[in-house]
Amino acid sequence: MNTMFVDDKASLTQYLERWVNARGYHPVRFFNSVDDALGASQSEQFDRVVADYIFDGEAKDGVNLLEEISRRSPNTELILLTGKHVGERALGRLKRIGGNLVRKSTVNTDLIKRLLIEERIEDEIRSQEEEFDVAELKLQYEDLRRLNDLLIDDILAELARFLGSAN
Repeated sequence: MNTMFVDDKASLTQYLERWVNARGYHPVRFFNSVDDALGASQSEQFDRVVADYIFDGEAKDGVNLLEEISRRSPNTELILLTGKHVGERALGRLKRIGGNLVRKSTVNTDLIKRLLIEERIEDEIRSQEEEFDVAELKLQYEDLRRLNDLLIDDILAELARFLGSAN
């Protein structure tokens, strides 16, 4: 799973990048502008793109980015992350490309797991399916889930503080 995370708040992307790298989760590339993210998407394939909606000082917004990524790579999972109101036109554009909207105020453990951790667990379990029976896989999955719950506690407090100050 190769993920792109784009937000104009460098403090947030820097923190998340350190957190992800320290724990060895699947590759996540972090960018602070739409143009930088678009440049990277020309030479790299991403399975998932998570983008903020509003980029201060830029002509393009997160929907513009997701639309361009969708044209280049139609199978990429697209997520727009916002703390602001999203107009009907932008929502319609997002819907046309199959994107999902996530409000920053709803960020919780499950969302963080999905964006940074959950897919890694599923990938690891899928790679072992041929070697173990289903019961064993379920036990391993639960063990990994409990381990990840312990690991993400520290990021939740920091992320809530970042998101609370961003609004």
